[in-house]
Amino acid sequence: MANTDGVIQVYPQTFGNAVDNLVATSSDSSILQIIGTEKDPIHNSFNVKTRSLSAGQVTIDVAAPGFSSLAMPVTVYPNSASPTNLLIKATPATFMTSQSNVGYVSVETTNPDGIPTPVPVDTTVKLSVSDDNIVNLADSLVIKQGSYYATEKFNLVKPGTATIYASSSSMQLVSTQITYNNANTQSTIQAYVFPQVINSNKDAVGYVIVQLLAGATPTIAKDDIPISVRVVNTTSTAAVNTSGPNPLVQVNEALTIKKGSYWGYVPVEFTAGSSGTFSVLISAKGYTVSTSSASQFTTNAQNALRDVKTPRLNILPIMTTGKQELIGVLQLTDPVNNNPILAKSNLDFRIDSSDPYTVSVPDVQMSAGSQAALVFAQVGSIVSPVTLNVVSDVPQAVTPILSSLPSTTSTVVADSLIPMVLTHTTFPLAIYMTKNGALDSFTSDSSALISPQDSISSGQMTITKVDPIHVAEETLLKDGSQTMTITTASYSSSFTVTGASIKPSSFAFDYPAQIFSNSKNLISVVLLDDKQLPMLTDHDITIHLVSSNPNVMVVPDSVQIPKGSYYVTFDGDSKASGTAEISALSGEIPLSKFDISVTSLSPIITIDAPDRADNNVPVTATITATYNQLPLPGLDVNWKVTGATTKNMDATTNQYGKATISLITNDPSAVNIESDVGGGPYQVVTATKQVTINSPLGPTSSIVSTGATQPTGLTILGLSPLLFVIPGGGAAAFVILKKKNMLDGITEKIDISGKISEIKDRVSDLRQR
Repeated sequence: MANTDGVIQVYPQTFGNAVDNLVATSSDSSILQIIGTEKDPIHNSFNVKTRSLSAGQVTIDVAAPGFSSLAMPVTVYPNSASPTNLLIKATPATFMTSQSNVGYVSVETTNPDGIPTPVPVDTTVKLSVSDDNIVNLADSLVIKQGSYYATEKFNLVKPGTATIYASSSSMQLVSTQITYNNANTQSTIQAYVFPQVINSNKDAVGYVIVQLLAGATPTIAKDDIPISVRVVNTTSTAAVNTSGPNPLVQVNEALTIKKGSYWGYVPVEFTAGSSGTFSVLISAKGYTVSTSSASQFTTNAQNALRDVKTPRLNILPIMTTGKQELIGVLQLTDPVNNNPILAKSNLDFRIDSSDPYTVSVPDVQMSAGSQAALVFAQVGSIVSPVTLNVVSDVPQAVTPILSSLPSTTSTVVADSLIPMVLTHTTFPLAIYMTKNGALDSFTSDSSALISPQDSISSGQMTITKVDPIHVAEETLLKDGSQTMTITTASYSSSFTVTGASIKPSSFAFDYPAQIFSNSKNLISVVLLDDKQLPMLTDHDITIHLVSSNPNVMVVPDSVQIPKGSYYVTFDGDSKASGTAEISALSGEIPLSKFDISVTSLSPIITIDAPDRADNNVPVTATITATYNQLPLPGLDVNWKVTGATTKNMDATTNQYGKATISLITNDPSAVNIESDVGGGPYQVVTATKQVTINSPLGPTSSIVSTGATQPTGLTILGLSPLLFVIPGGGAAAFVILKKKNMLDGITEKIDISGKISEIKDRVSDLRQR
């Protein structure tokens, strides 16, 4: 398979020969490289290590001393699991300046079909940002060998939109966008003053009211907003602020829009007799302030009119928060010329509402001598048309502008950091809180549970509030788009993870063309896809192996193709000649099986021993074992002897292929020697040898038809000798005679002394010869 490492095993066809100093070359190193060779004494072979770079066909030439060279064609198949494309994702993709500014960017590799694909070597991916003033990010990340993704943290610097790019060698550039919104974007502070005309016949009070607006609509403050107030007498050079006294006007309180509210106010005190125009100037750090020509007070010390009948409501924009809100200012006004009127006494004014569920105003109290009073109302949470009617001698109908509270949706989110997950592998799952769609923080430590368990291997986890994004390592168990649920004590939401994998279809086996008994043999199992091409597995695959005949071949109970590989090798131990069926079983791949034939070599065994021997004498026998005329050392020798007593014997052949046994004959007729020789790849061969025992010397006779006994064979002086011994000293000669009734009349038939003298003369003559 392209972009993988492999091994070519080179072994001798003739058993017993050894391969040394092997040289291997590739006809096209751009397709297949030779990266090394090493001797494998266990398998009596040489291993040629290869690295394939691309699909194609090459020829591997190998040569070794003492052997004919070999040209071997090799096909490198396309790697369907070779990474060719990049995917990129930012999590989260939207941020607010008031929340966390840390996120993750991930890059993963896929094949041309978009399936996540591990990289064969460490792969560096270059990262860049369209505007590094917005996003601070490392300039690269590394996808480790055997993995298909890597993640990197980034930090947001200032509001804006930036694009993150990722690129790697031979892979197309990809990008993703990040938006960092300013929480205060388009938020302004609007200032109002009521009443705008003040009668300063006596000490009087006016009000500066501010609202936080998003565009023209009130919006809730995320934090307290301190506001500086200055009142400037436009008819004088004197300026008034909150910190110092002034003979004409004083602002004695701080003005703040509280967190969770959208308005604030401060009373402004005018000294009796003051006259002039006073502009109100406000400022707040980080906010734009909107004022108008109406944002000023005009005072005069004319005679005051006192009345109880002419209230007028100055209405403000209202947000339906479901709480009590400041909605305006009620003031007494001359209906003819709009001059201020002072309250004749303590007064209560009623303001009726056409829809009390939307706006309900309690009676407004105004102290004697006052010109104005703040109006508060209980506001509902739903915007509905409403009319407020000020009850007086001169009725007033007011229609306020209502806006709803911006929907605040907080939820827990689970989101894979990578766009596509390789099934049966771990992947990073980000868990975080969002508020109105932007990253938020957990307010306290939380426990989370992800289900269903048959789609994702996950248990209950604890999420701390310290880190706004909790990253958990999870395992996806199924292909396709999987919808799951994450549940905490307060929130629950669903999320989707998409998994994909290349499906394995079958196994292919490879092993030496000739297997000899009693040897270790390297066998490989290759994982194939539905096109019968080798494929990388995205998870560990366990294969159970069964031999139909363990007397012929023994295999391991199981082997495992590890994640990120496409093959595994194991040793098959051959025992004896014959055939065994090897079955390979895996839960996710159909049964595969193949037959292995084992051959035993037949050694040539000879026994070297005398053909004849005398009884009760030492005899030595030597076996010699050879194959292809070469001696076979180390073979087992099993001796079986009858007709003799064993003194010494060799149990194995020596370096010359020989083994010896020493015997003492004890059978009058024959000694039988049998030797079983074999071991290793050589089958047991039996050799036999018979040693005939010489008969003792003695008379022999022939039976004639008359029944008389007639002398036959060798005779001395007409006698039949059984044994004739001539001692080495030559001093005497003995004839042992055995003949029935012969000695009874020997002196009568021969002249003993004369015959002995004759014999001595003959012996002397023989010695001289």
